[in-house]
Amino acid sequence: MNTGQVPVNKEALFAAKYGPGWKVSIDGDSNLPRRMVGSSIELTGVSEGAEPEVRKFIADNSQVFSLDSAELELIKEDHDPSLYGKGSGISNLVYRQSYKGVPVYSSRVGVTVNDGKLVAVDSSYFPDITAPTEASIDEIQALSAAGRNLGIDIAAPVTPLSSVSLEEFSRPELSGPASGKNATKAEQVSLVIYPVENEGGYEYHLAYEIELAPIKEPLSAWVYFVDANDGQVLYRYDRMIPFTINGNVTGTVYPECPADTPINVPFRNQTVSVFNDTNKVLFSERFDDATGYAVTSNPIDLTGAVNSRLNFSTRYDLESEYDYAHAAISEDGNLFYFIGNFTGTRDSWTDESIDISNYDGEQVWIGFFYVTDEYVLGEGFYADNIIVSSDNGVVFADDLENGDENWDFNIFSLKNTFLNPVTATTDGRGFYSIPDPAEDVYIYSDFSGPYVKVINEDKTNTFVEFNLSSPTHDWNWADVDTSYEREESNVFYHVNVIHDYFTTGSPFDIHSMDYQTIAIVEYGSETGNAFSDGTDIYLCAAGDRYESTAVLSDAIYHEYTHSVVDHVYTTDLPYRDESGALNKGWADYFACTVNNNSVVGEGFYVSSGSGLRNINNTCRYPDDIVGESHYDSRIISGAMWDLRELLGAELADELVLRGMKLEPQDFREYLEDILIVDDDNADLSDGTPHINAICKAFYVNHGIDTEFFDSVAPELSGKSPSGGSYISSNTTPIAANITYLIDVDPSSICMTVNGEPAAVTKTEINKGYRVENIPLMPYGDGEVAVCLNVSDAADNFISSSWSFFVDTKSPLSNTPEDTEFSANSTTYFTGWKLFDLYPGYYRVLCDGEEIVPPAQWANDTQLSIPVNTDLGIGDFNYTIQYNDTVGNYGEQDTVLITIDYFPAPKINISSPVDGYSTTSGSVTVTGTVNGTGSLPSVTVNGVDADLSLEGFNGTFSQTVSLSLGINTISANATDARGSTNKTFINVTRTSLSTDSGGSSGGSSGGSSGSSGSSGSSGGGGGGGSPEPASNVEIKELSQQFVTNGNRIRFAFTQEVTPVVYVEFDARRSFGKTTTIIEELKGKSFLTPAEPEGEVYKHLNIWVGNGGVATPENIGNPVIGFKVEKSWLEENDISESSIKLWRYNDDVWNLLLPDTVGEDDEYVYFEAETPGFSPFAITGGTQEEPGVEVSTLEIFPMKNQTDASAEPAEQSESGENFEQPESGERNAAGLDFRFVVGLLACVFLVVRRRS
Repeated sequence: MNTGQVPVNKEALFAAKYGPGWKVSIDGDSNLPRRMVGSSIELTGVSEGAEPEVRKFIADNSQVFSLDSAELELIKEDHDPSLYGKGSGISNLVYRQSYKGVPVYSSRVGVTVNDGKLVAVDSSYFPDITAPTEASIDEIQALSAAGRNLGIDIAAPVTPLSSVSLEEFSRPELSGPASGKNATKAEQVSLVIYPVENEGGYEYHLAYEIELAPIKEPLSAWVYFVDANDGQVLYRYDRMIPFTINGNVTGTVYPECPADTPINVPFRNQTVSVFNDTNKVLFSERFDDATGYAVTSNPIDLTGAVNSRLNFSTRYDLESEYDYAHAAISEDGNLFYFIGNFTGTRDSWTDESIDISNYDGEQVWIGFFYVTDEYVLGEGFYADNIIVSSDNGVVFADDLENGDENWDFNIFSLKNTFLNPVTATTDGRGFYSIPDPAEDVYIYSDFSGPYVKVINEDKTNTFVEFNLSSPTHDWNWADVDTSYEREESNVFYHVNVIHDYFTTGSPFDIHSMDYQTIAIVEYGSETGNAFSDGTDIYLCAAGDRYESTAVLSDAIYHEYTHSVVDHVYTTDLPYRDESGALNKGWADYFACTVNNNSVVGEGFYVSSGSGLRNINNTCRYPDDIVGESHYDSRIISGAMWDLRELLGAELADELVLRGMKLEPQDFREYLEDILIVDDDNADLSDGTPHINAICKAFYVNHGIDTEFFDSVAPELSGKSPSGGSYISSNTTPIAANITYLIDVDPSSICMTVNGEPAAVTKTEINKGYRVENIPLMPYGDGEVAVCLNVSDAADNFISSSWSFFVDTKSPLSNTPEDTEFSANSTTYFTGWKLFDLYPGYYRVLCDGEEIVPPAQWANDTQLSIPVNTDLGIGDFNYTIQYNDTVGNYGEQDTVLITIDYFPAPKINISSPVDGYSTTSGSVTVTGTVNGTGSLPSVTVNGVDADLSLEGFNGTFSQTVSLSLGINTISANATDARGSTNKTFINVTRTSLSTDSGGSSGGSSGGSSGSSGSSGSSGGGGGGGSPEPASNVEIKELSQQFVTNGNRIRFAFTQEVTPVVYVEFDARRSFGKTTTIIEELKGKSFLTPAEPEGEVYKHLNIWVGNGGVATPENIGNPVIGFKVEKSWLEENDISESSIKLWRYNDDVWNLLLPDTVGEDDEYVYFEAETPGFSPFAITGGTQEEPGVEVSTLEIFPMKNQTDASAEPAEQSESGENFEQPESGERNAAGLDFRFVVGLLACVFLVVRRRS
């Protein structure tokens, strides 16, 4: 079956291939060919038989047949010679469809070939078969299922005996044939695929096809199809063709109301009874608010009677617990006592026996009474075969066949009823069929069936009764229905219509409605009314102003729907407020949708013909709520009808009904229940497939809201230019996509650009708009701010803002002069600066080859370009190319760099002399420098020295700190061409001294050594660092050009020490400067003791040569460092306890770091520092409460050379601090008592930050 796609036009397909002479008939439901005839198709190679060519023809046209030729089993091939002796004659081939080797019941493909030409194909087969091919029950079980259904025993086929003994033959089961009266045998049992037709297709079952031998009484020969997996009887038919009575029942009804032209329709679900005899019975008749009776005319003599009893047969249909029938007895024929009471319903005749032995020896009158109230009426009370008996025999007996001679009646009467009726129910076309009737039969029918019984409270119910004169009898109720406007016909027909609507197919499978509804017409004394009690419906008569509701189909549908709601709800749905309005709304909606008319009760008002309500309305919630269910129901029924208008009746009916089945109690709950049943992923927050229509019908049109409409607000995407982007055009259009699930009002879309309204165009896209603004005036350079607003039909308002940047100007470069460098030196060209507010990337070419790959640059920042002086001597063109973030390119600049062998600068240390000894903590180093034609710079121990130059020659001076022992002091000279030279001396500090002043001792003399160098190595252990090399675990160097006014960052990318970077603001220019990090094996030899806490690492940090990292030269210095997370965890160290300590002026100074980040391995910190020297990173355990003042150990440097120092004074804390001599300060220039106070302040800060 073709589902979800446009079916192939097979007629056109076949005609295009074989010509227009063919007449092709296609089944409309399955889209499979049924018959092809008219022209001819030449088959080749039929001399050996037509079958292979026919099978090839089917395979070649698989698109038409939708059938695999391998699924066809040839079951017949006949051949007749030509009628006129011409050609090869006619062949008829018949195939049966199979599925995985199992035959498909009733399938057929027949092909006719005339003289080697295919001339006709007729077929009936099944598409898309899916079925099991293995049986779960065996043949014996299948026969047993058929036997139970037929009420007889069925013997299975047996295999012949190979031998038998006379002794065995004498066994009872083998001694003679079975009677066969209540048994038969299976002639054939086989497995087939049995198709069961359902809505729009077939279900396929593996079934046993069982052919039974003929049965004599009654004469029949049954074929059964029993499901081979669950044993259910799928179908049966009698191969013998019996005599049947059949006919067609029709009637004339109004489609909606008497203003319509009556139509003739088949009456379905009509009970038709056939009988061949009648008998007379007592019948109460139908009446309300009265008492009727039938009593014996003469007394019954019980003289001599023993254990007397009243016996009779009865059936009845009475309003339960309101209307009663009574068996009665009297001693005087006037006052009757009730001795048996009956109410409710008893459909079949039942025998009753009542003890009247208390009246033995008396004369009595017996009778039956029927007492009714003024409301609901049943069919009435029947009695027959009335007998009074005793132990001595029958005293009185009357089967009523002789008439009413023994009875007095009030309302009661004698009535003919049927004996042993056979019933049938008309099908959807109004046909009935009753097999094997007796020869002389009667037919009886009234307006009753399995789903409704119509009772006319105002007159005798309409019925038909006639003696059958032929096997077929049709009738039209219009010929016999004399009720007002054929009320009874209308009600019977329309109740069956609405019943079938609610019970046929999912989700309309409310089979709790499969009962006989009592529908009463001409009910009560009111006019223009109708109601349902949840089970039955009551329709009032016509009046001067109002039409009878029994002739208004939507009134019937309305009241029946109330009964449906009552059966759907498992809990109470109060008939008040919104719940009552819901009930009314459903009743109105389903009445209208079945009639395809939004007017409820059309024709109700006699004078105008107008209706009661129109559910195609604009009533809104909560504005039009008045607290009356009929009025308030217009809001919810209006929403349902609008949903039908938007989605179509089929889908809307299903959503409306499925939502009702979830038993909502108010409008909002019902709306959300409809969303739930419409949802396709069990998540209402992302909308439902039809939320737009549901929102429009319920909220937009009728004001019924839910928060789930808010969760599917419009979305903005595809912003162009995107947020944060840069563009070079100042006329670029601004655009964005607006997509939505709930309709957006295009007029709600507005945009502002830099706060000003901007005109936009709106182009429809899938579920949204593409919104675009084309600027009328160019943007200015800089930021452009955009705001786009939109709202949808659910009043969801969305506002989205973003900015982009316009840059129409190209970046600029300075134009530095050409320069020269010494060959075989390590040097950088620092002449270029680039300028733009939105910097991009630059690259550098040397004679056209890239030497610096694209790298980002910063505005107004000096670039450092490495110069390869190993290329050989000569002139080289260095070219810079650059752009900005937008992509604008600046004008490239080229500098001519000359590389040659230039003499190295000369440098000499004049003072102190090599080998000089002192107790001082520092010494002033002086010397001479000669630039040899190029401007020199000098560093002493990596610190820029003070220079005094005339031209390229002059002197230098720099103070250097000394530590105990031998200190190596180096002086480096570097000229502008990058050439370097170096000299050094050794100075020994023999003892500690509090004198912090410098010492220049020694006389000018030659250096202990000097050499030219193409590069520089940092200090450090054994190499300019005061730390012995034996204590250095590892060191890392970083070089930068230090230029006044810039923020300098030394990054340590090898990541071999805890230090990540060192930063400061340059207040002077030093040129290329080296910063060294030394990670130590233990405590530095420059510190006498460790700081407080668990030590993570000891470090030395040296920036440049001595004298660079001073407050005059640098500002805002910081150290970035990291600590391993594993160390924190292993030592139970808290992150917040990490400290950085700096040793300076004989004291450990506490630096408080900030945590700046972390990754999987490290926590990263940053701390401000006043300078660079030995450092330690420490942490405290989780239990430590914080840093206390007493933990800050201070180690003052004692003056080892001052033997006459006075004893130290004792401090208030009881600790001994050496008292400096009068007027003398410690190495930091501070009194120690001031330091202790300062540390106390630090402690308070630490405590607060912890």
